[in-house]
Amino acid sequence: YSETLAEQLEVFVSQLVADGVDVTFFIPPILPEYYDYIVSSTEYGKCFTETWALYSGLADRYNIPVIGSYSPEGLAADNFYDVLHPTCEYVYRLFDQFRSSNNI
Repeated sequence: YSETLAEQLEVFVSQLVADGVDVTFFIPPILPEYYDYIVSSTEYGKCFTETWALYSGLADRYNIPVIGSYSPEGLAADNFYDVLHPTCEYVYRLFDQFRSSNNI
């Protein structure tokens, strides 16, 4: 996590919103076993917490929808290609759920 990069991201997002761009954040889940390791790790857990706070704060300030989260709740290992990448099928399902719940 970098405060400088966080500030740059906010400037970028605020400019997109000011320009009338519809911004949506996608936060992909990570493999359940890896997620458990990360959140229990002081260094990595702090990074994930700060990153989530950054994106959720930006979403609140600029009324930006967020699809997903790092949490793999309800998912199994076969929903992932590797520790950081959910399958296309899962991502399509997540976006379909978002579109349905938002009448898009």
